[in-house]
Order: sequence, then C-alpha cells, then structure tokens
Amino acid sequence: MVKGVIMKFSEVVVLLEELNKTNSSLEKTRILSEFLKKCNETDIYWISHFVRGKVFSDIDKKELGVANSLIIKAICSATGINEKKVKDYWRETGDLGDVAEKAVRQKTQHTLLSRSLTLSKIIENFNLISMLEGAGTVSKKVALISELLTNATPIESKYIVRMILGKLRLGVGDGVLRDSISKAFKIPKEIVERAYDMAGDYGEVAKISLLKGGKGLKKISLRVGTPIQSMLYIKVNNVKEAFKVVGKPAIIEYKFDGLRTQIHYDKKRNLLKIFTRRLEDVTNQFPDIVKYARKNLNCDSCILDSETVGLSKDKKNFIPFQKLSRRIKRKYHIEKMVKEMPVKTFVFDCLFHNGKALMDEPLEKRIKIVSKIIKKNPDLNTCPRIITSDEKEAEEFFNKALGEKQEGVMIKSMKAKYQPGKRVGYGVKLKPGLESFDLVVVGAEWGQGKRSKFLSSYLLACKHPKKDEFLTIGKLSSGPTEEQYEEITRLLKPLILETRGREVIVKPQVILEVSYQEIQKSPKYTSGFALRFPTLKQVRYEKRLNEVDDLNKVKFNYESQFQGRL
Repeated sequence: MVKGVIMKFSEVVVLLEELNKTNSSLEKTRILSEFLKKCNETDIYWISHFVRGKVFSDIDKKELGVANSLIIKAICSATGINEKKVKDYWRETGDLGDVAEKAVRQKTQHTLLSRSLTLSKIIENFNLISMLEGAGTVSKKVALISELLTNATPIESKYIVRMILGKLRLGVGDGVLRDSISKAFKIPKEIVERAYDMAGDYGEVAKISLLKGGKGLKKISLRVGTPIQSMLYIKVNNVKEAFKVVGKPAIIEYKFDGLRTQIHYDKKRNLLKIFTRRLEDVTNQFPDIVKYARKNLNCDSCILDSETVGLSKDKKNFIPFQKLSRRIKRKYHIEKMVKEMPVKTFVFDCLFHNGKALMDEPLEKRIKIVSKIIKKNPDLNTCPRIITSDEKEAEEFFNKALGEKQEGVMIKSMKAKYQPGKRVGYGVKLKPGLESFDLVVVGAEWGQGKRSKFLSSYLLACKHPKKDEFLTIGKLSSGPTEEQYEEITRLLKPLILETRGREVIVKPQVILEVSYQEIQKSPKYTSGFALRFPTLKQVRYEKRLNEVDDLNKVKFNYESQFQGRL
C-alpha cells in the first residue's frame, strides 16, 4: 500500500482468507510476502501481529480482556438479533466468528451511517478497548466492538471476532513470518531472525525491513528495558548423554525450582526492570530484587539471566515454585508478601554489559563478566557451578544439588552462544524422576460429585513442529490437589470458547508439566500418540506457548522407550 493511501480492512480480510485456505507453509509465505510489499510502515507493523493471531506484540503487555459473553452482547447490539438466537447459532457452529458473520448477514437493524472499515479504525478501537478499566468497562467495550461490527461486512465481522478472541489460527508461526519478510524485502533469513531475537517484536522487524532493509536490521541491538526470549534447554537422562551433547569440558550449574528472571539495569537512566520468561514485567511485584540489584550490581548497564527462588519466612529453606508463583500476579499488599515469602536470586548469564551485546560471545567469557558484575551478597549472587570433564565429578555435583533439594543441574557448552527462545543443544538439563512434557490445555470437563464445581479433566496438546497449531495427546485426570483443581479452574474459566454439555473447549494458554509412565500410539488423538497414566507435576505459570513441547520430542521419547534410554 503506497504511503498516504488508507488500507481498507476488506483488503486485510482477503489476505486472511487466502492464508486460511492453504496448509502449505511455502504458499503462505508467498501470499504474505506479496501482501507485505504493499503495506506502509504503520500497516505492516500491525499486519505482522495479526497474521500470528495476536493483536499486540509479545513485548506489549496490553490485553483486550474480552470474554465470549461480551462478544455475544456486542453481536446483539450491532445486529438487533436477540441473545437467545445468537447463543443458538453459537451452539450450532461452535465459533463466535461464524456466529458474527451469520448474524451480520441477517441483521434486522438498518444502519444509516454505515461506512467502510479501515485497518486504522480496527487498530484504534482495539487500543481503546485495551486501555479501559474501572466502572462501566464492560458496556464501553461492548460499544467499541459493536461499532466495528455495525460497519462491517459479514466476512469482516467473522475476522474481527476471531481476532479479538485470539482464534484466527491461520498457521502462520514465527518461521512463516520470518520467511515472508525475508522474501518480500530480499533480506537473508538469518538477519531477519537475528533482528527479532534482539527486538522481540516482529512488527518492528517488518517495519524496519520495509524502511531500511537489511542494513537497518543489522543495526538492531539489545536494549536495556526491552526483554528478549530466554534460551531454552533440552532434557537428558544422564551425565554421559549430557557430555555427548555439549562436549567436554562443560559448565555445570544448579537447576533451581524457581522463576526465570531477566534483570535489566541502566545506572545512568536510573532504570531497573525485571521480566519473566513470558516477557512479563514483574518489577513492582519484586521490590526486594530491585533493592538488592541496585545495591550490588557493579556496572553501568547490563542484562542478566537469572533464577529467583522462594524462601521460607525465616530464609532457612527453599520453597516450591508453586508457592512462589503467587507473587507473580500480586498487585496489592506486596510488602507483606515480601516479608512472608522472601526470595534469593542466582545470576548465571550476562547478555549485555556496559553498552555491548554479549550474545555471540562464548559462555565461558560471559560467566567471567557475571562474576565481575555481582558483588557478594546473600540475596543476589552468582549461580553455584563447576567446570569439569570428569563424569564422576559431574555426578557428585548433581547429587549435591539434589541433596540441597534443587531440581537437578544444567550442563552447558563452554563455547555456547546465547540464542533466545531456542533449544539448540548448547545446554541440557538433568533431573531425576519420571519423564515429563510441558503441554497446553485445549479442553476440559466439569467434574462430578465433590468435583462438580471444578474443571477436573484436562485435554492436553503438544505443538505441531512446523504449523501454528496444537495436537492432542491425552487427558489428565489425576495428580492435582483440590487447591490445584480450584486454581486451574480459575485460570481456564475465562478461556472457555465453547461448551458441549459438561465438556468445554478452551483457548490454549494454560500450560501444565505432566509426567507419564509410557507413550503409546493412538488414533484417538490428533498427535497419533497417547500418554499412559499422565500425572500433574505443576502448573507452568512462567512458560509461554512457544515453549510447549512439540511432536518431535514426543516421537523421540516414544522411540527411546525401546532403546532403554528412559
């Protein structure tokens, strides 16, 4: 779209329809790349989020906060169709986007001032919805959504509703978007991906690609105050396997049962921010970490990767992450929580130091910088570690970690670069116990008897290794305590998309760590596999959807069962 020309929302809908009609990643890349060439700098920013099924970027913590019931009210308001009829449509289709399309097509209200929707109008209303809070919020949100639906064509209504509810599911993941930007502006894929690793925002990457090309992307660097995705690690079963993956000698560190915390510090700007692995800003929830960091960081600026663990009130014992997680969402009485649940932070990596990005430097160099930055302090310290090539010494360190009630150890390559959001084999995690997966809940069922008030059976799914979708792998009904049933129900209820008797379909968002005894082949689930005796280990509050285990890992573990590796 040439500069100054206003993009109609109908043009965006044509794009979404084309993407929706093909399963081919190559074809999606072709379609999207051609469209991106037509965008101006504002449009391309938002389109890059929309095609991924998001309204805002990963690092923008704004949310629409719109539930199904509110969408139903907006459809009724925009079309004049009564609520019962709208709910009947919903029961028939199971998709409120389809309901909106049907209702707008049949609407009884005559709109005198209906006008063509523009992309900028969609963005304007979405931003207004995200800023609403306090008294009258629901009616104001209904009015803003209704305004869009009133001026929308039937098919535009379908996509407006799906976008609001996060149900586009176009199969456009990070890989397709990266390749589309690369193809549209003739920039090597690795440069596009590297820019995203630094910026954490594909909208920004697409915009710079349009305006400044590859040269502009190369200038993107880490910015103190802008979080990046955490590096991820694969799981191994013993020390010998770990050394085989990362080489010798290796750096071995305690694996804590805590909260991954990314600390951003800039002395000159008087800035100190704390982010989780989900890129959530939790600075206000952890004033104790802020206090310790300001006092004990010996540098002008830095970005540190660390693990924060919860302590008992007397600071003598570690507490499970499940308890510590209560501090993440806490908005009130924070000082009281700080006293009741103190924390200790262990720093294990440095990504940025005194104005220089360090992600391409080897880990052995980065940990030396960490040692210089951190002043000795009981509340903020370096991570316990050894460097060794000896399997026996590594085993002893592993057992020492377990003896101190830690989860296990991390074993890392000395030469490892830092690669955000990826499991690349530069490091592994070793912990005892049954094998487990991090899986997302895509459905649930209301319990019976004493559990009738809880969603107590959870349909689990792993990631498709290439497409932006999830594949079912089994149901979990055992393991949770009554307190956990209550908590998981609280998390799932706002995510309900469809109800079928006692069963519900939910928006994929809640991630559970699930152990199991065996993997079996099964045509019952879309992954082709089923977990035998799945049991809840914990709710993964800190994990993001891109960290859900994928089908390749499931297949690997399935095959490993017959090789004596598990």
